[in-house]
Amino acid sequence: MAERKRQVWKVVIDAPIDVVWGTIVKTDEVLPFLFVATCQTESGLQVSRPMRMVSNDGKYVIAYGQVLEFSPPTRFSHAINFSMASDEPPAKTTYELREVAGGTELTLISEALAATKTAKMARSEQFIVDNIKPSSRQAN
Repeated sequence: MAERKRQVWKVVIDAPIDVVWGTIVKTDEVLPFLFVATCQTESGLQVSRPMRMVSNDGKYVIAYGQVLEFSPPTRFSHAINFSMASDEPPAKTTYELREVAGGTELTLISEALAATKTAKMARSEQFIVDNIKPSSRQAN
């Protein structure tokens, strides 16, 4: 069995946990921290339900997957397949939130099979961590 590569990023966001949570789980709205994509679902983010990330203009599905865990306001996990690597096994992305002095600590965990395109694309999680702060503050 191939080895899964696990990457972890952490950041403290100067916003209450419910604001950060609301930012992470927005659907049907462009999310700047997710590469200006929109998270679309048929009936909201619910365990075992499909989700997909669509380009800003709505023409392209960037990624698709399934909600694995949804525990407001502390944990959201989903499987993800990137359209450019749809023949590979899905990666797993997990957002963990906890209240800390100064706001909310976000831990973003990515797990993908090592030496795959999906694992390389999962490195983009640093972009999410770097850019979610402004999004959360704007929601305040």
